[in-house]
Amino acid sequence: MFGRNFLGSLFVIALFATAECPAQPGPGAGAPSGPSNASFEGQLPPPYAGSPSSSGGNGRTIFEEIPDDRGWLFEGSPLSKAVENSFRHAFFRTEYLTWSFEPPGRVVLGENRLVSPGEPFSFGDPRVPFDATDPATNVTRNGFVPTMDSYNPSGNNGFRGTFGMPVGPGALEVSAFVFQKSNLTQDLTKLMAISLFGLPETVGLPSTAPIFIAQPVLVGGSLSKTSLVYTDTYRSALQTGVWGVEANYVFSPPNLGSGDPFTICPIAGFRYFDFQETLNQSGVYKFSTDGGVTTTDVLRRIDDSTFNHSYGPQIGLRTEVNFARLTIGAEPKIMLGLNSYTANLQTANIISPTEAPLRIRDDGTTFSPLADVKVYSRLSLTQNLGVFVSYNALWVGQVTRPFDNIVYNTTAGGAANDFKQNVTETDVVLQGMSFGAELRY
Repeated sequence: MFGRNFLGSLFVIALFATAECPAQPGPGAGAPSGPSNASFEGQLPPPYAGSPSSSGGNGRTIFEEIPDDRGWLFEGSPLSKAVENSFRHAFFRTEYLTWSFEPPGRVVLGENRLVSPGEPFSFGDPRVPFDATDPATNVTRNGFVPTMDSYNPSGNNGFRGTFGMPVGPGALEVSAFVFQKSNLTQDLTKLMAISLFGLPETVGLPSTAPIFIAQPVLVGGSLSKTSLVYTDTYRSALQTGVWGVEANYVFSPPNLGSGDPFTICPIAGFRYFDFQETLNQSGVYKFSTDGGVTTTDVLRRIDDSTFNHSYGPQIGLRTEVNFARLTIGAEPKIMLGLNSYTANLQTANIISPTEAPLRIRDDGTTFSPLADVKVYSRLSLTQNLGVFVSYNALWVGQVTRPFDNIVYNTTAGGAANDFKQNVTETDVVLQGMSFGAELRY
């Protein structure tokens, strides 16, 4: 009796044990029918060789051990420590700029005139009225040449940002600036209602009495008495855009840590400077094909644009005198680079409303030096925040400007438009004040 009960108990226990933990299939027996928690099979890597998991055990559950999270860029590594230390001592500087650009000066928007013997005015003031013969109507009128004397692109607003961080025995600094485009216009239409004697045109003076805008032109490349006369309106507009970027490595001063308040840091880097200008001239003249019996109002357009891309390596010095909270410094830099320029000339309806539009493009590359001088004063308000004011002067050589490139030319007899473009190189100066703040981490 006892033996049969004992054997029955053993049978029931064995039955339940078999149902709770089925044996692992042997090699080649196939996968189990139920879901498996296994995600790693085979030998664990050496650091985890003592793990309780194994691919050859009798249990169904297989454990997976993942290495500890070492963080982005391997936290604690030499690379992460170097990056962390650099950003810990980095700085960001922001500046408001108010600069002036070099004005065109006494530029005449036209050519010199052929002067006959006995004429009272030869090559004097171009604004003095003269007899201008219009090729569109063959009528002689009193006119004067428009100039760019009134153009003075000053008070231009801009922004400059600089980021720097220590790298090796010095610091890497990246700076970029941009100015709002300067737009200057000149409208001489109102002058056309005034006569040579300061009287309104409607007084009934002779047809030669009113003053008109006239642009002397070359005829076949030679001086002439022919001029493009604007009888109704004349307007010119100059647009200037400036921006640039530079990256410099500023070496630590030789007397770093000596307590000397006077320091000199050599600078080496690369700069890109972009200077763009567009000159648009437009005005209405009367065109006639029957000797003035009937006339048609025609809009004449002369547009010229230039794009200067100056770039190259630069060197400089940063000289500073440091007091308790005040730093006074000067930073001259010189770039010896190239200017890759593009000049575009477009005209429409120069002689008649039926002429085809003219488009001329010139590209080239020339040597272009650049000198940049900054004198500044910085006041440290706290350990991490400072404010400063500076004066900046930027000189760029071998750039081209649109008003210097136009050749006002017509074919023999002034019968057709033959404008040309002669790319002329000059220099330009930008200067002004900047105000800003500096945040050090």
